[in-house]
Amino acid sequence: MRKLHFITRIILVLLVQGLLASCKNEIRNSRVGFDIDGKSQLTFENNTDDSVHVNLINWYTIPHRPQEFDSLIPSGSSIDFKLITQNPTYVSLTVDGEKYKVFTIPDDKSAVTASKKTGSIALTFSGDLQPINEFLVKKMVHFNSPDAEWMPRANATSTAKNLEELVSINDSITQIDLKYLDQNLDIIPVWFADFER
Repeated sequence: MRKLHFITRIILVLLVQGLLASCKNEIRNSRVGFDIDGKSQLTFENNTDDSVHVNLINWYTIPHRPQEFDSLIPSGSSIDFKLITQNPTYVSLTVDGEKYKVFTIPDDKSAVTASKKTGSIALTFSGDLQPINEFLVKKMVHFNSPDAEWMPRANATSTAKNLEELVSINDSITQIDLKYLDQNLDIIPVWFADFER
């Protein structure tokens, strides 16, 4: 009888763990869906010794319009940017003239902190999307641009001699991006890698 009670407990624990895992996956999957009323928050903290100029542009989907913020944030203070976030999206963040790409999804609450590092500003991220935004900074440094996915494509569109060359250039850019993504799978969530593909 005791053995049966023990087995029943183990089965119940396994069922509950399975249920929780499926709920987490469902929540994660729903967060990368579309929500017409979706919102997120990005808190910017200035831990430098001086004010920083922050410009943020968020293009939301319906209607396709930008949400723009332009702020001078004093040393030691922070600001909450309330974003319309209907689906997973990249926000353009410029800090003292340096452009970054920041990822957000509906219902997210993330933070970015600016601090001085050897004369320049360094950004650190916190929140659920921290590994993704750290990956985007790493990618920006690697490709020397936060716009590495679309800028070469735009240049190819204006310089390609014909459609075949344009398609070939775009395929090459896609392969470079996918190779970089595959080399960094250990630092990003699986759902984000799937989203990027």
